[in-house]
Amino acid sequence: MGKSFRVQTRYQIAGPAHVANIGRKCPIDTNLLCDENFTSKSSHRGFLLSYQPLAPFLSESFRIKARHDIMGVMMENYDLFYNRLMKTLKTYPFAIALIKSANRLISKLMAAVYLILLAYLFFNQKNWFPFLLFPGVSFCLMTILRKVLNQPRPYETWAIEPLILKETRGHSMPSRHVFSATLISICVLRVHLLLGLCLLVLSAFLGFCRIAAGLHYPKDVLVGFFLGLFSGCLLFAFPF
Repeated sequence: MGKSFRVQTRYQIAGPAHVANIGRKCPIDTNLLCDENFTSKSSHRGFLLSYQPLAPFLSESFRIKARHDIMGVMMENYDLFYNRLMKTLKTYPFAIALIKSANRLISKLMAAVYLILLAYLFFNQKNWFPFLLFPGVSFCLMTILRKVLNQPRPYETWAIEPLILKETRGHSMPSRHVFSATLISICVLRVHLLLGLCLLVLSAFLGFCRIAAGLHYPKDVLVGFFLGLFSGCLLFAFPF
């Protein structure tokens, strides 16, 4: 019947009577999915509707709201999203090994690159202090922000089995690994454009690995990435 989406009751059109009315108007012989259910980890009730057969009979405003709701399903049913992602990745054993290895090695690589960068700037009598000051202050502020927000991690809230087991509770938003990797990448980009761009790509891949590992939500990774970009761009105000 095509892909299904969840329509929240706030649209005031997802009741069984309304579904039946749409069914009578629809010339396509199809069984509409109208079983009432609850989202796991949510108190909002909704109904599953088959979108494709009904699309010609729905108003444009409804279709726009439905598309917005589809985007919300990933967060409202994160366990389904994550388990489907894992099902796909597990068909490629090398992908699982790559994600686990990259999650560990990219973080270590970034730390090593940062130390080498500071040493290079210091011994070549460059203006190294901003490269130490801004990343250090930004890292401390971001750590405080994580503690204040104290957002739970996906494996704390949803019935998922994370790819990488971790006992950490809370401090999910933003991702400190992605923030640090992105910030270091911008520091390097300030000195060497091509190398910095390569490291930015690695930072983005690290973000995907953190999501695939079940350690962070996509929003945690995105916020960490953009905070790292912003903090690193402050370096461009100083010569080196």
